[in-house]
Amino acid sequence: MKKLIILSVLFSIHIGIFAQINSISNSKDTIQILNNAQGTSYYHAGEKLNNNNLKSLMSKNTKASKEFSRYKELSGGASVLMIGGAALMTYGFYKYKKLENTFPAGSYNSAPLMIGIGAVVVSIPVLIVSKSHLRNSVVIYNNSITNHTDRSLSLHFIVNPNGVGLQMTF
Repeated sequence: MKKLIILSVLFSIHIGIFAQINSISNSKDTIQILNNAQGTSYYHAGEKLNNNNLKSLMSKNTKASKEFSRYKELSGGASVLMIGGAALMTYGFYKYKKLENTFPAGSYNSAPLMIGIGAVVVSIPVLIVSKSHLRNSVVIYNNSITNHTDRSLSLHFIVNPNGVGLQMTF
């Protein structure tokens, strides 16, 4: 008897989770996130979105728009740090190679190289946080769409190999 009760509870939990996943993923107005080898891509109605398209879609929702603007600010700052750090690293490495065989041995100043490495290292977590703001804006947008959709309920009698049953779709 205990096994039957435990099995029925687990089955009912599984059905509830499965129903929630299906009801959210069927909406055609949501933005789909696709992770592939080139990075993360965003699609809406089968069309790949760029930042301008995402911005226009996010403008319909104030919370999503705020998260998207935070993403733009952070990704811009991370880009400046990354490009500036790479330029300083290149300059420092060039100077090191140019002065490598000169006398006296302590004439090389490694400050640009170290500052460049530091800027690149700092830009990586900023870039990760900016991507999380972009994901949050997409999630907020999708939740606002799915919460306002019409959820219809239909009941059908079906015949399967186990007998006659009732199928409920929503």
